[in-house]
Amino acid sequence: MARSDRSHPDNVEGPWFVDDRCSRCDSARHWAPDLIGTDGHGRSFVARQPVNETEEAAMWRAAAACPTLSIGNREARRPARAPFPHQLTPGVYALGHNAPASFGAHSYLAARPDGNLMFDSPRFTRPLAEAVDALGGVAHVLLSHRDDVADADRYGARVWIHEADADAGWPTPWTAWLRCGWSGCFPATAAGAASAPTPTPIRWPDSARPCARPAGTAGLAGPTPLSTGIDGRHD
Repeated sequence: MARSDRSHPDNVEGPWFVDDRCSRCDSARHWAPDLIGTDGHGRSFVARQPVNETEEAAMWRAAAACPTLSIGNREARRPARAPFPHQLTPGVYALGHNAPASFGAHSYLAARPDGNLMFDSPRFTRPLAEAVDALGGVAHVLLSHRDDVADADRYGARVWIHEADADAGWPTPWTAWLRCGWSGCFPATAAGAASAPTPTPIRWPDSARPCARPAGTAGLAGPTPLSTGIDGRHD
């Protein structure tokens, strides 16, 4: 929760504020660039208060994305509707809830008939997990590298990471990718999407090589993923 007693001195007057615990990750400014400014040390402050519903929604997304929970509203504890998952384009969602352990990095969900993919992991919260379940849950979590692990093991899904970073799952190393280039292994996640944040380069076990599947066959091969039900998660 944001600390109003530690409000940044440069905040403009109004209900929204940023406290001085900001870690300078820049994630909140990605969501509300016209409302949140930066001081000489890279820390965020509220440069302008929202003036309409669109800007208010942007500020709630910034607050939910902030890894240090430094953005608050003196008049409202929570928004009328959850700011995340936030659809960026059909089938692709930003998850917000950026984790301090991931240095404020973003994470995403790509909806697919063969099982949804989570790209890097957000901070685990039960409301977000329930919202993700409503979108079909998570079949696989694809981690780009060891710095974006966060709460990947708490979403009830199979976790994948480059074999060079497999020890990031210590004390239980995650499945290492083996032998297959990323390009061509997966279908487009959404019409019109030019790109999406994805791990590089990957390799797969012989028993789980999607590129070795028949032409036109979509989706990940290999063992059935773990249950995506909330009851199986770590609380």
